[in-house]
Amino acid sequence: MTQYLIGNKPWTVMRGTHGTTVHSWPLQQIGAKKIVAPSLNGCGTRAAHGCCGLAQDDADRKPAGALPLALSSVGGVEATYVGRTDVLAAIDDLDIAGRPICLHTSLSAHGTAVDGAATIVDALLERGVTVVVPTFSGAAFEVPAPPAPAEDGATQRAVTIFSPGSREIDASMGALPREVLARPGRRRGNHPVNSFTAIGPLAEDLVREQTATDVYAPLRAIGERDGAVVLAGVGLNRMTLIHLAEAEAGRPLFRCWARMPGGEIVPTVAGGCSEGFFAFEPVLAPIERSTGVGSARWRVFPVAGVLELAAAAIRADPEITRCADPSCKRCPVACAGIGLLPG
Repeated sequence: MTQYLIGNKPWTVMRGTHGTTVHSWPLQQIGAKKIVAPSLNGCGTRAAHGCCGLAQDDADRKPAGALPLALSSVGGVEATYVGRTDVLAAIDDLDIAGRPICLHTSLSAHGTAVDGAATIVDALLERGVTVVVPTFSGAAFEVPAPPAPAEDGATQRAVTIFSPGSREIDASMGALPREVLARPGRRRGNHPVNSFTAIGPLAEDLVREQTATDVYAPLRAIGERDGAVVLAGVGLNRMTLIHLAEAEAGRPLFRCWARMPGGEIVPTVAGGCSEGFFAFEPVLAPIERSTGVGSARWRVFPVAGVLELAAAAIRADPEITRCADPSCKRCPVACAGIGLLPG
């Protein structure tokens, strides 16, 4: 237990199994340690050290091995810290050490952390995990289907050529895929719109087979090696693997176009809408393992099991993937088994 004075309010830090919980504490029990919080507020304002309520001079005063996550408010009751030891404990609990995983993550579900993405990646690599993340880049590389005339924005994108060495990534991908993509030794698949990037001992083996027309080869490779999908603070609507299950159920994927390293514009394939994937909760529940990491829930699903169960569910009821948005243009096409239309 460690005590702090945060914004003139007393707090105590009590480290748990998968995260450190910060509670308000009577003033008379406050200790000598202090975290400067010049701009702490309900929305998690960042201070000089890049995180809510932490100034640079106080960075080494946080609990050892912990990363500060945004406090809910100065007068709030609870906040959560997540550090390397918490991630390592979760890896062991979920039995993913030494295995390849496809990781979908929301850092904001854990809180706003200084170097949070790096801490998660480092802990996974320390346990021998090969980490695969989606590094989609349609905003940079997708172009109109030839010979359709390009609009101004598309014309600008058409001069951008993808290669596995590229570092472009869509803004929506988040901090952790960016962290992996920026690291030395990472390997990026050869798909200009929906690439996957891997880091770890099996990185080259997992992404080697990805091409413009075999978008989910890395996921298949993970499954062949007893790998898993990890949803870290996100829901099933972020599980790209279900798109592969759609293909294995006999459903065509969607077509889009991009310019490849040789300069030619080629058709590529990718999945459609995933907002209806929450319907797979009861289908996949029997094979799920989960644990808490700070304020987030880490959910692990074996790739082989997901493909078997989800593909069978799609064959039995093609409408299971349909989202709730009546204006969605992709779901009716996907559910009808048409696919391969311009994306």
